[in-house]
Amino acid sequence: NLWSVYGLNVTYTADETIKHGSAMFTLMNTYTNYTECLNCSLRFNSICEFHGTPGDKGLQIWLQLNLELAYVTINQSMPRPSTNSSAFAVGMAELALVCPEDYSDDMTCVSGDGLGYANGSVNL
Repeated sequence: NLWSVYGLNVTYTADETIKHGSAMFTLMNTYTNYTECLNCSLRFNSICEFHGTPGDKGLQIWLQLNLELAYVTINQSMPRPSTNSSAFAVGMAELALVCPEDYSDDMTCVSGDGLGYANGSVNL
């Protein structure tokens, strides 16, 4: 497993034209042990994406949510100076979400103790 995704906290909103929902989670590269806490504003209460992060400009992340599951797709670009090209590692993690028993207009769901692992399929 190349990445671990954990500590997901999702806040949904009733009317995203007034206030967007948000998501926060921690991503760890298990190869380098580099950890980064990420926040994003949700579109349609279900999607957010990162095109580069503060710690890694070559990291692209897509977070897709429903009320029970979160899917995290990760694509990391890594330079290969010897060939003047890039290699890519791609992986996907899935986390179960725990939401309040009674859904409300503004509610928060969490991944609880859940930990998602994304295997990195490397393309050279």
